[in-house]
Amino acid sequence: SFGRLAANLGAKPDDSLPQVGQSDRSAVQVNMLEAKNQLSRLVKAALAGEEVIIASHGQPRVRLVPCSESPGLRHCGALSGGIKEKERSLIEAAFSVEADHAAQQLMEG
Repeated sequence: SFGRLAANLGAKPDDSLPQVGQSDRSAVQVNMLEAKNQLSRLVKAALAGEEVIIASHGQPRVRLVPCSESPGLRHCGALSGGIKEKERSLIEAAFSVEADHAAQQLMEG
């Protein structure tokens, strides 16, 4: 909850942000240095639905929010299952001697 997170971080609610009871989400604002030192805790709070605002010189600068999954989002190890034969043949064709020659002809006019 905001109270517990704010107490742990030494943060205070910002009057311009929605407060507990004003919306279904609580908000906490922390300065850059505190955010750097408490990033893991802030990420957990954001994942739990709390609104986390990172400020610089007392001015809100960024909002920490969870990412939504995207079906096209690539991640490390995406090809760990191997490349299927169809994709392998397309890759090999794209880097063949014939493809190199065709690209050279296009460049030279």
